[in-house]
Amino acid sequence: MFIDGLIPQTKQLLDASTRGKIKLKTSEEATELIENMSASDHVILRDRTHQPMKKSLLELSSHDALLAQKKLLSKKLEILT
Repeated sequence: MFIDGLIPQTKQLLDASTRGKIKLKTSEEATELIENMSASDHVILRDRTHQPMKKSLLELSSHDALLAQKKLLSKKLEILT
């Protein structure tokens, strides 16, 4: 029942991991495979997301940069008019 409730991509991933069909495995084998996969995914995600970033006052998001540029252009227009 659990396997039937998964999205197709997840089923394919599990099938590929078993080199066959996950449904042909015993519940213990399937549980062990899924636990191992989720444990390694957790480590991968933690490693990817734990990238300390140096922030400085000069760093702007693209949205902030556009707003600043718009403000400068508005001031220049005011001076010209």
